[in-house]
Formats: sequence, C-alpha cells, structure tokens
Amino acid sequence: MYFSKLVRRTRAIDHDDLCHLLDDALDRGILTEQERNDLIQTDVVVRGRRRTDGEEVYLIVEVSWGIGVSDVQRASRRARTFTKLGWQTMPVVAGGWLSADARQAAQQEGVVAILDGAQAVLVE
Repeated sequence: MYFSKLVRRTRAIDHDDLCHLLDDALDRGILTEQERNDLIQTDVVVRGRRRTDGEEVYLIVEVSWGIGVSDVQRASRRARTFTKLGWQTMPVVAGGWLSADARQAAQQEGVVAILDGAQAVLVE
C-alpha cells in the first residue's frame, strides 16, 4: 500500500462512512456547513497506526498527478479541520511529481509528500 511507510494496519475510510461521520459532526455543532463541505471533498482518508509511535492517525490525502502549492495547502487545511473530530491527523499529498514551490510549502506546513506511488518515495 502506498502509505505503508507512514502507517501500518491501514484502512481506507469509505466515502459513505466519511459522509456519516461529517454529518454527525455537523449536527453536533463540531463542524460548520462550510467545513463539512470542504472535508467531504478530501480525496482519500486512511486510518492506521503511525509507525513512529503506534498511535492511531488519520492520513488526510490530496492526490494529483502534479502536486502544486494549492494541493499542499488544501491537505494541511483539511487535516487541521479534521482534528476537530478528535482525530490525530497527518496531511499528505500524493502524485507523480512535486513542484519546487510545493516542496517548500510541504516542508513549511508539515505535509508529507508521496511521489511515484509505485515506489512510494517519501519527500519530507
């Protein structure tokens, strides 16, 4: 799996399950309608145990063939918002290549980049 260098015991969160979780959070006043609508557009959400310490974490993943600054910013913003649900999160971008500006933004914002999925090369 693409994310095995970051987490073990991975499980992708089904889109329907994610919708239910976000709707419940909206109903309880944890999320705003705007936040819920933004989070529902997350490309992939993966739950697993972080390899560094074994803690449960949710990878908030934005996928794009060519990763730009906006992809990095979106992953970072969505991961921060997901923490309102009480989850530890890790923002991730995944794709074929990463622009120089996106690489710098990822380093500044603590976003992990996975390039060339077949190789699962991590850029930190």
